[in-house]
Amino acid sequence: MKHYFAILLFLIAVPIFGQVQNDDCQFATFIPNIDGYCSTPAEFTNVGAMPDPTFNDVCFLNYQNGVWFSFVPTEPAINVRVFGDGVGVNTLGFPRMALFEGCGDFVNCSPGKSRSSDEFVISNLIIGQIYYLMVESADALEGTFQLCIDDFTPTPSPESDCDKAVVLCNKDPFTVESLNSQGDDPTEANGSCIGGELASSWYVWECDESGTLTMELIPANLGIEQIVDDLDFVIFELPNGVGDCDNRIELRCMGSGANVTNGQIDPVNTWAQCNRATGMREGETDVTETGGCLGNSNNYIAPLNMESGRTYGMLINNFTNNGLGFSIEFGGTGTFLGPEADFEVEAAAEFECDKTINFTDLSDPGPDPIVNYVWNFGSGANPSTASGAGPHSTVYNSFGDKVAALTLESSRGCLVTQVVEFFVDACCQDTSTLSVEGFPTDVQCFGDEDGVILAEGSSGSPDYQYSIDGVNFQPNPRFLNLPPGQYDLTIVDQKGCMNVTMVDILQPTQTTVDAGPDTTVDLGLSVVLDATVISDFFIDSISWSPLDSFLTCTDCLDPEVIAPGTTTYTITVVDENGCRASDEVQLLVNIVYPVYYPNVFSPNDDSNNDFFNIFGGPAALGIEILRVYDRWGNLMYEGSPDINDPLQGWDGYFNDKKVNPGVYAWMANVRFFDKETLTFSGDVTVVR
Repeated sequence: MKHYFAILLFLIAVPIFGQVQNDDCQFATFIPNIDGYCSTPAEFTNVGAMPDPTFNDVCFLNYQNGVWFSFVPTEPAINVRVFGDGVGVNTLGFPRMALFEGCGDFVNCSPGKSRSSDEFVISNLIIGQIYYLMVESADALEGTFQLCIDDFTPTPSPESDCDKAVVLCNKDPFTVESLNSQGDDPTEANGSCIGGELASSWYVWECDESGTLTMELIPANLGIEQIVDDLDFVIFELPNGVGDCDNRIELRCMGSGANVTNGQIDPVNTWAQCNRATGMREGETDVTETGGCLGNSNNYIAPLNMESGRTYGMLINNFTNNGLGFSIEFGGTGTFLGPEADFEVEAAAEFECDKTINFTDLSDPGPDPIVNYVWNFGSGANPSTASGAGPHSTVYNSFGDKVAALTLESSRGCLVTQVVEFFVDACCQDTSTLSVEGFPTDVQCFGDEDGVILAEGSSGSPDYQYSIDGVNFQPNPRFLNLPPGQYDLTIVDQKGCMNVTMVDILQPTQTTVDAGPDTTVDLGLSVVLDATVISDFFIDSISWSPLDSFLTCTDCLDPEVIAPGTTTYTITVVDENGCRASDEVQLLVNIVYPVYYPNVFSPNDDSNNDFFNIFGGPAALGIEILRVYDRWGNLMYEGSPDINDPLQGWDGYFNDKKVNPGVYAWMANVRFFDKETLTFSGDVTVVR
């Protein structure tokens, strides 16, 4: 049940670009909704993060390179996971976490799992309050990581014996951080498909409305390790009800896991379908899967068909026995029997801050008496908690979205929680002196969107929230990645008082460069590129690309170039502000291969037309080989004379004797400027 009394005040997250922007707690990256939240892999980084103030705790954190996040839980417990080195593309080694109320009030820290990941579960949070999370490396390492947070309603701590089983009263999902006990009786799974208990927890429930029960049982290291924990479970009917485990009847049993040969685990690809989450789901027909992963085993069995009034028990066992826990989600049409928590929120006078708000219990206790009422009125409430059925009253010292929760405990130890969201109106006085000032950082270059506004509030009722559009507010006073323009910087304090100031983000004049017009030339001919720069600032550097040997200079405005083919050249200039401007010019090369050769020559030693050679235009670089043959195919000459040299080539001799006048055949391989080699042939007449 939810109550909405006004339009909700939404919070937004500031994206991270460039260097670490959430290095300090006051600039923590706000995550607006943590219900099943997971960032993308490697979305966050602590590269370049600076040391933080050291807090007195027992976590052995070094506070050397932490980055900060903030969030508001809407349920009283959270499960936080961070994936680092070795998990996908993440690179942060030995990630660790610490939780704070505000930026200086230490709450708890993670225990430290491995080099690749970390996880912790924290209960008894004040719902609706902003919490701050620091992520760092236990070994002061740097890298990227993925962050996942989920809030939930906790169940009692795991119990490893059936007669002490945790009673479930509804199908709400929950998380168990660790399993590390067999209980007093480790034989309770004997005879089932899982064989025996190693690290277990028992849960029992009574069916209220008949129907199906599906379940997803998720290992804590799913998505972290290649081989995940092997979770097994057995579901029984307990004919004698909760607390009496004699004569229990096995209904479902899931024991699938790794295939093992001679004491060694087989390659994971041979049993991958059993290396994941497990449970009961629609479409499955088998009611038992034994150890290993053979035949049609896939880690899932058929849903349970529950009947109203019957009691069921479930043993969950971590066969891997490494201390890790699990998350569980239920589905299906059947329901669990238990109390139904509910309450009403009413205003004694006006529904606004600094006014009394009343909470009246409307819960249905169900078949068991309620032995404990725990009220959590959330952030800003005075008092913030209460016990007993009530009614209870509290006063909120701040306006905005509020979340309150009532947890009931039945005589059988069943816990149920109802969360109600509502809105408390502002109670700002006309005498408010709240003010805000904005300190802009202009964009670096024309057209960029890297402007920054740092807000500073004063003379109001902290904590402050800020907005640059009057709609989306955030606790972080810094706004990043802004384009140039005018911004209405708005502040709101906890009483709902508001104030606005205008902040301008400017941009410098634009530095431009013109590479000149496109030009067409014949292959082998040179052309001068003529670029022009317009800027109000000193030009620090000029560069042309591509960098090749055909540009006479790469750091000037007017290089000469002989292009080997049609090429696009790019000029880039950088001014004293670090701003870049680029332009392109295309040099269109007309591919022609002009080659000239005489058809008659007179080798009579008169220094005129005494040699036969190949002549070419500027695109021709050289003759790789020139051969001359007589009419019978005998080779008269072979050489590589310099192209275009009239004093090189065939001199009309063979074996130091003048050849007879007549017609001779020739062929030549000519290399050109574009690295092409073409073959030419013909005949030439020798005259005396």
